[in-house]
Amino acid sequence: MRKFFYEGVDLQGRRVRGTEEASDRESLLVSLTARGVHVLRWSDGPAGRLGLSLVRTSRLSARQRLEFISELAHLVRSGVPLDRCLQILADAATTDRVRRLALSLREGLRGGQSLSEAVAQKAPEFGELTVSMIRVGEAGGVLDDSLEKLAGFLARTAEIKRFILSSSIYPVALLFVGIASVASILGFVIPKFAVILEDLGPNIPTATRALIAVSGAFRAFWWLLVLLPLCLVLVLVAYARKPQNRRRLHAVFLKLPFLGRLTLEVELARLTRTLGTLLQSGVPLLKSLAIAQAVARNVLLKEALQEIYEKVQQGMAMSLLMRASPLFPPMVVHMTSIGEETGDLGRIFTSVADNLEKEIQAKTKAALALLEPVVIVFMGILIGGMVISMLLAIFGIHEISF
Repeated sequence: MRKFFYEGVDLQGRRVRGTEEASDRESLLVSLTARGVHVLRWSDGPAGRLGLSLVRTSRLSARQRLEFISELAHLVRSGVPLDRCLQILADAATTDRVRRLALSLREGLRGGQSLSEAVAQKAPEFGELTVSMIRVGEAGGVLDDSLEKLAGFLARTAEIKRFILSSSIYPVALLFVGIASVASILGFVIPKFAVILEDLGPNIPTATRALIAVSGAFRAFWWLLVLLPLCLVLVLVAYARKPQNRRRLHAVFLKLPFLGRLTLEVELARLTRTLGTLLQSGVPLLKSLAIAQAVARNVLLKEALQEIYEKVQQGMAMSLLMRASPLFPPMVVHMTSIGEETGDLGRIFTSVADNLEKEIQAKTKAALALLEPVVIVFMGILIGGMVISMLLAIFGIHEISF
């Protein structure tokens, strides 16, 4: 008997991990499946060694995952055998990580594993969504369709992230340039003027004296402006390690004006697209909910999905459970109800995700367009005020008594 370390999701959608003795991996899967555990990955090494080693040595970026799945989907659609697909991907890889991953999966296939088993064991960073969709594609003989839907999901998720990041570049760069300008004036320009003005006499305008005092404090304690934000981040990270504290932080963040609502919409778009992709690929609703709960990032949304999972398991309608939660807007609730009535929840959820993503893009674009002039005006007033304070002293030099 060999000892296996495994991770999976139980019937309540909760993450489970532990060790199990079995003669081989097939016996392990049969035993855990009979107990209602959906296995995500396993290893016959010591507990924890698999996850740590793989994540550190062969973890792929989001772009590399998308390229790998897209290219694999294209090759499978072209009728190339899986073994050769992986060899082609390994030969065409531009990085050692992708090459090692492709060869590792190919080794798993040659060892008798299915592609979903090889991905679950060799590449846990792909996640439960990828494993489940590949598993469904293998079971239904539509692996190419499942891979293409998965590639579409990853591409759309990457597109939203890229849009938000690219839209934020200009205002963030503008803000940093403004901060650097203010720091340069306070740290280098004003002290030179202060030496001249202080030698001329005490009759310096109040505004100029205040600016010189601020400059002196900045030169003496500038390191606090760097250290305090860093300490605040470290304190928040340490505070959020406890589940109850993380829940409080997520609850507070969702109540923030604009940012809270936008964050919730991003989470809901990710949730509905995940559910839509899984359901359209043939994954049962309960298993789709369990996977969606595992990939959700907000603790409150995880709890809501957990309750929905348990009540749907008892036969209640998903739309009614969503209506009872403040996290789901009326549009999502009504569309879910329509999907239940028509029996086409997968397509409905995908449509909801498209609408939410369009709203996210529109709101982000409008907010950043408003932020740019606000930053410009604020920095202009701040720097202009400094310049005027210094000019007041220069223009009043003839009034200063020697």
